[in-house]
Parts: sequence; structure tokens; C-alpha cells
Amino acid sequence: MFWRRAERVALDFEAIGKTRASLSPSHICVDVSSSNTLGRWLNLINTDSGGRTWHLISTASANGEGAGKFLLRDLQANAVRMTRDTAGKLGIGTTSPLEKLQVAGNLRVGTGTNGCVRDADATVIAGTCSSDARFKRDITAFPKVLNRLAQLQPVHFFWNTREHPERGFGESLSFGLVAQEVERIMPRLVTEQDDGYKAERYNKLPLLMLQGIKELKADKRFAETRKRSIEAEVRGTGGGLAAARSQDGPLVLTRSCSFSIRLPPQTRWDAMAKTRILLMCVLLPAWLRGA
Repeated sequence: MFWRRAERVALDFEAIGKTRASLSPSHICVDVSSSNTLGRWLNLINTDSGGRTWHLISTASANGEGAGKFLLRDLQANAVRMTRDTAGKLGIGTTSPLEKLQVAGNLRVGTGTNGCVRDADATVIAGTCSSDARFKRDITAFPKVLNRLAQLQPVHFFWNTREHPERGFGESLSFGLVAQEVERIMPRLVTEQDDGYKAERYNKLPLLMLQGIKELKADKRFAETRKRSIEAEVRGTGGGLAAARSQDGPLVLTRSCSFSIRLPPQTRWDAMAKTRILLMCVLLPAWLRGA
């Protein structure tokens, strides 16, 4: 038992190998060393009702989880709850993490309805995140993106697991975009990682699609306005055309048109011909004005 200032520190060891406890002015250091090939255990035992026993384990060569790992093991459940490997990767619910943090199970962030996941530059990845205008400056709208967005090609694919086993890619059919193709169309969606491989900013795609929807809506409003204008011009013709034959024979149509149309003498002046000429008189001027 050791005392330090007003703090009480109790150490109770079952000595296997070499155990040393030391007290210094700034910290308490406990060394538990061993050459056991399975590793070294430090047991935290709570004998109260509902208490559990936790093992802090430094693994060695004969340990089934591999050497050099730090494990947090639940004795009652006979399960490793957390693992830190030699590369500094942390696994929760897995003993073989493939990323800096890997969680085998569901992940919950935040409190209540607030919870945000951001990248290192504070750009939102997912969740309910701060977006108050008072936090922002130099705000600019997205440029038009619809034409470029429509060129992006979603694909299904399988990961190249054989050539890149260190990546931990799965064997199932996956989906997404191809970075090199995206870079050619929208280069700001692609970034290059430290290892030289390209990555995509998938979190920006929903905002780009929102901008594309706005452009589609604007195009639709323009088309509806043009349609109403043409219908008004059609109604203004009174449903018919005035026709007059010139001295040399061809039929000349001029009503509601800013130009004349000459038809060959043999043209039959029936209802179908009237309809076609009416459409030309209305649609062509409107098209020329909009060109």
C-alpha cells in the first residue's frame, strides 16, 4: 500500500514473474514484466454484485491474437472488447482493425438529436452539424453543375483484394464512382492520399445533386413560360390564315407572320396544310426570338 498526498493507492498483485511498484514525486509507475510467450495479464477484479473482471493483456508470440497487441478482455463474456495493434490501429469489437479506428457494430455519436462527424478540415461528413451563418465567411453559391453532374457514371465493381490485401477490401459486390473518371469531369471532388492513391469526396455529392435539381427546376419554369407564350400566339391567330394568290400563281400566307411563305401552285390547300403552316407561323418566329 502506498500513500501520495491525499490520495490512497492500493496495489495487490499475484506475483508471476517480476512485479515492481515505485513512487516518484510526479507519478506512480507499476511494471509487470514477464517472458511468458502468451503475454502478460493485469487483472482488474470487482467482486461486488454486478461487478466484472477485466484483463489488460500485452500479447506475446504464442498468443492467438498475435504478438505486440494491447487487449481489453471481458472475463465473464470470454471476449476481447478492444484491441490496439502495433500500427496504432484501434479495434472495438474486433481484434484485427484495418483502419485507425474500426468498430464492429453500430456507432452512435452526439447527444440527443445532435451528433456530427467531420473531416480534419471541419467539412461535414455526416450528422447534425453546426451551420450557422455567424460561423462562416466569404459565402458563394455553387456554379452550374448539371451538365457535368450528368456525365458522372455510377458503377458496380469488385475490389482488387489480391493485389492490395493490406487494404482489407471485402469480396462482395460494391458500388460507387471511379476517381480517375471523376477527376476528368469534376477535379475538386477528387483528392490524392499520402500513399499516392486517389480518393473521392462522396460527402459533397448530395449538395451537388441539390444544385442540379435547382437547375432542372429553373429549366422547367423557362420551358413552361415559352409554352404559354406559344399557346397565346396560337390563340391570337383566330384559328385560321388568310391566303392570297399572287399574279404568278404561288400562294402567299401572311396572317400573324412577320414573313411570307410561298407554296408551289400544285400544293393542295387542305386542313392538314393549314395546320402545318399555322404551326410554322407561330413556332418559327418564337424560336428565332429565343435563339
